Amino acid sequence: MKAHLLVISTLLLSSNVFAEKTLQECIDNDNDIERLACYDNLFRHAKGNITTSSNQQKFGSESLKKADQEPSQIESQVVGTIKNLSKGDKIKLINGQTWVVTDTKVLRHEAKNPNVTITKGVFSSYKLKFEDVNRQIRVKRIK
Repeated sequence: MKAHLLVISTLLLSSNVFAEKTLQECIDNDNDIERLACYDNLFRHAKGNITTSSNQQKFGSESLKKADQEPSQIESQVVGTIKNLSKGDKIKLINGQTWVVTDTKVLRHEAKNPNVTITKGVFSSYKLKFEDVNRQIRVKRIK
């Protein structure tokens, strides 16, 4: 035990010995105490230079970016006539977007070139609402 304390105190007092060591030199060291001191010293000097990977930086930030860049709703007009929308029906808008109905409920409505509002829902879902109807239907953008 006294030998370990002597080695540790010697290493701490002569920290410049490990200042120029590389990571591989620390890995190659067989003495546990010296290897630990080597790592400590190596990373103490590199502390300001350590950066996390860009994937770790981006994790969870999708919602932050979207909140700043994307609107919470769009207003547009449907191209053509709509009649009783059900799951799988495609809706083309005048802005070039194409949406597909994902809701299992049928929306009974008939109109020619109606105005619509598409709003963001929860869990990356979207809801389409016709201007003159008090119901919404879930949709997903495909184009």
